[in-house]
Amino acid sequence: CYSAADLAIYPVLFVTYLSFFFPELQSPLHKWLVALAFILISVAINLTGVAWVGRSVLMSLAVVMAPFFVFSVLGFMKGPMPNLLVNGRWPSLSPANLSAGLAIILWNYCGWDNISTYIQEVHDPAKTYVKSISITILIIVSSYTFPLLAAFHLGLDNQFWAESSGWPAIAEKMAGPLLASIIGGVALFSTSSQFSGQLLYLSRLIIPMVEDGWLPKFLIEKKTKTQEPMGALLLLALAAALCSALSFSKLVVVDILFYTLGVALEFAALIWLRRRPQRSSFRIPFNSFGLLLLSLSPIILALIVAMSTMAAEGGKTQLLVVAGGLTLGLFIQEWRRHKDKLARGLG
Repeated sequence: CYSAADLAIYPVLFVTYLSFFFPELQSPLHKWLVALAFILISVAINLTGVAWVGRSVLMSLAVVMAPFFVFSVLGFMKGPMPNLLVNGRWPSLSPANLSAGLAIILWNYCGWDNISTYIQEVHDPAKTYVKSISITILIIVSSYTFPLLAAFHLGLDNQFWAESSGWPAIAEKMAGPLLASIIGGVALFSTSSQFSGQLLYLSRLIIPMVEDGWLPKFLIEKKTKTQEPMGALLLLALAAALCSALSFSKLVVVDILFYTLGVALEFAALIWLRRRPQRSSFRIPFNSFGLLLLSLSPIILALIVAMSTMAAEGGKTQLLVVAGGLTLGLFIQEWRRHKDKLARGLG
């Protein structure tokens, strides 16, 4: 459920950035058709294999970072940070803005567990993962923090910070149409590479689910020359296409609520495994109490997002979607458990 919502965010973002170049792209149907074309092209890229997906993500990193570096330098050249307080206070936040804001922050920093699904395709993962994650954290924090601080020189006008505007509009106000067009272009490229990366990890996640009997076998039976599961990729494309009809802010709240609940299960497994003697190349340097405290932070944030969403106008619909997904998951789990019991009884 988390993956369906998360996948759809990227085509929605792509259409948002494309609207900067084509303001006439306003019809919900036209936006959805563009998102669908984006999804199908990304599926075609994934069918070429993991190596090309990896190269495209690295290319995206280099292309995206360069204009944002220029943007940050221009912003800091404008002098000291302006006072963002209104009458001595921070602007008030509505429940809808609070839930969406927290969800976006969490979304920007989540997904580290995704890379485990293709560990067999990574050379020396015990060293490669630790090194790459350490470098990536520094890049991500820097790439969010410095452009954000530079952009605060424009103040907090909703004309620039609204969901339908974003970085191209901010860059145009900061330095003119040329930088705005460059940032809008690299944003299109970035969302494409990120979506391809999501398809990569999710298609590998489906394989063991099929092997364990949770999903039908036809999803992985037909593969390309590069061993890409065509059925799994098409299923993911369908899920993304259906969810792309929702707005970015609604998708990201549903996404984070599902994701933090999933992370809670991962932390529960971590604590359970720590209580049993084992050997592992990966070990978090905390005792059981430290792990418990570490585990509580995403759960507390998820509760804050859930409470803010409940108080927001229309937020209860998002919570109903999450509740429906959880109910469906519990039903499938119990059905599978009952099926296994019958199989053992017959055996």
